[in-house]
Amino acid sequence: MRNQLSRKHRRTSAKMTAIFAGIASAIVLGGGVAVASEYKTVTVTVDGASRQIQTMNRTVDQVVSDMGIKVGQYDQVIPGLDTQMSRNQKIKIVHARPVVLQGTKDAKIGWGIADHDAPKLKATFRVDGQEVNGSYQEGADPRAAAQAAGIELSALDRVTVEETSSSTATIKISRVERGVTKQEQVSAPPVKEVADQTLAPGAKVVEDEGKEEVTAKSTFVEKVDGAVAFQSPEQVTTLVKAEPKIVRVGPVDTSEGTDYGPVVPAGQAQEIAHEKVIARGWSESQFTCLVKLWNRESGWNAAAHNASSGAYGIPQALPGGKMASAGADWRTNAATQIEWGLGYIAGRYGDPCGAWQHSERVNWY
Repeated sequence: MRNQLSRKHRRTSAKMTAIFAGIASAIVLGGGVAVASEYKTVTVTVDGASRQIQTMNRTVDQVVSDMGIKVGQYDQVIPGLDTQMSRNQKIKIVHARPVVLQGTKDAKIGWGIADHDAPKLKATFRVDGQEVNGSYQEGADPRAAAQAAGIELSALDRVTVEETSSSTATIKISRVERGVTKQEQVSAPPVKEVADQTLAPGAKVVEDEGKEEVTAKSTFVEKVDGAVAFQSPEQVTTLVKAEPKIVRVGPVDTSEGTDYGPVVPAGQAQEIAHEKVIARGWSESQFTCLVKLWNRESGWNAAAHNASSGAYGIPQALPGGKMASAGADWRTNAATQIEWGLGYIAGRYGDPCGAWQHSERVNWY
């Protein structure tokens, strides 16, 4: 009995094992068919270089991510990242590159997409009055194309694609220069007059020469191919601040227009001078020196006036108003002028011969 049950149990176990094995095989085989059906062949082209892969990813974004390809804001992906994958899918990725945008006063940086499948065009670069041959791929950075043609560019130079056709391109290169022109200007100081009652009427004495003002005028200039394209308004900067020139001025001369009588002849003026010379204790030789001195200066004319210097009268006082200290009639009175002149000579040279010797050396006293 036990043997019969044992044989029956073995037959039942064998059947169950076979059934489960069959089920497991079906599951495995069925899964294999399902997995095989999810694989897709995809061709990915990145910046002109192509690669074929097998993938189970469902979207373009997943494929790009799994391949470790970084896509930036300005990069081009065809079809879009959210596109569902299909068999034999083709994906094209073009990375954007910085491009100098021209045609503005200040060159700016933008982002451009170069079509790596686009044919190279025969390019003519117009630069410095000449034409240079090279090549250019539409959509690429024209600066790079110009440099590849052997053209040296500065950071400011502008490179502009003027026109293209199916086989040619014309590219203009503009040379840009920028700088600041500076010019200094010196201005005379302002004059400030200060009344001084201690001076002779109408007299002026410079107390302080002051200080000249120095300013700098600057202008920003941009030149394109040698011609001024932009010029800023002129800016003025004060380098040295002016200080006023101080001039002390004597009281107003009210003697002008007053009739003091006629001017005496030269001989009479010399007689007056002779008396005053002797009265001062000077000798005849001193009077001789005085005659020669004032002959040279004025010819003993009480109305003599030097138009260039402003000196006046027999002694040629500078200014003539100084003689007001000897009398209000100093304009025409020879005696007043002589009195002042002898006092001036005594104070500065000691006597007329001393003044004459000085005049002989330098032609003034």
